[in-house]
Amino acid sequence: MQIYLYKFLKNIRNKEKIKIICRRDMMIISEFIGLRCHVYNGRYFQPIFIKPEMVGHKFGEFSFTRKLFKNMHTSKKK
Repeated sequence: MQIYLYKFLKNIRNKEKIKIICRRDMMIISEFIGLRCHVYNGRYFQPIFIKPEMVGHKFGEFSFTRKLFKNMHTSKKK
């Protein structure tokens, strides 16, 4: 894990990659602030803009895996 994180930080510092792909279980650290990372949610890569309030959390907390559900049992007014 440490080797992966070292290579990841090296790529971010050099900004070699335009599209930064992060793992869901990675912790957000202060060096990520202001970056746009892409996190896989099971179907596609969801872009996430890193803010200072997100430091200390994991990337998976901001990449939602389920759709919002509308209540289908409400009666329609005619």
